[in-house]
Amino acid sequence: MRDVFKRIGGKAAVDAAVDRFYVYMLEDDRVKHFFANINMEKQRQHQKDFIGFALGAEGGYAGKDMRAAHQAEAGAIVESTRTDVLCR
Repeated sequence: MRDVFKRIGGKAAVDAAVDRFYVYMLEDDRVKHFFANINMEKQRQHQKDFIGFALGAEGGYAGKDMRAAHQAEAGAIVESTRTDVLCR
């Protein structure tokens, strides 16, 4: 799995992808309200750590699992607009 992380460009590539992702999210009226009270520097770092870990970066991931991280939305129906935003 470490090969995937290295093949895509390692930390620099993950950092760039996450930073770009949040530019899109924070500009989109359909989803930007989800981040209104979020420390975005911390959020970006959590996401970078999580994706890096998932792709095989060295080290570990000390953040919450997906269920715990998204507990506030537990049971909510994911609107198609959110899916559309994430899949552009």
